[in-house]
Amino acid sequence: MGYRSVIEIQRYSDIDMGYRSVIEIQRYSDTDMRYRQLIYR
Repeated sequence: MGYRSVIEIQRYSDIDMGYRSVIEIQRYSDTDMRYRQLIYR
């Protein structure tokens, strides 16, 4: 369901405040739009 991506995103968010994760998230966002909200939040 994309839950694993959330963990990967949290690690990237620590590196570039989530900017880098946005690119990785966009790919996951296609599967679950909930990831986008977590990043923009």
